[in-house]
Amino acid sequence: MSALRLLPLFAILLPTGCGKNAPPPLAPVKGQVWYQGQPLTGGMVVFTPDIQRGGSGPQAWAKIGSDGAFVLMTETRTGATPGWHRITIATESSPSLPPRFQDPEHSQQFFEVKADRPNVCELRLD
Repeated sequence: MSALRLLPLFAILLPTGCGKNAPPPLAPVKGQVWYQGQPLTGGMVVFTPDIQRGGSGPQAWAKIGSDGAFVLMTETRTGATPGWHRITIATESSPSLPPRFQDPEHSQQFFEVKADRPNVCELRLD
């Protein structure tokens, strides 16, 4: 088979990455968690894509710093997939949060990550 006949095949395979799944594009997300008017010190925040609002992709997560600040990561990369996410928050120290904040179905915390721009998510839990 001549190389010229294979050229259309390469044109089809190249855009798909030759079968490898490219990681999803991510947008940077940082923020701060507040509980009862004070920064939440420590714990974890998890962004789960909200399928009901068209979200998709892997979860993003971050450790919450001593000042309540966080920067989301997806696997080993900084950021989260664009789209709507349900947010859960868990702590290991006082003050402990009501259990509903650990359940994406009941936390009532949502955020839309927008593509190609920095995103700032201020979570005020009261």
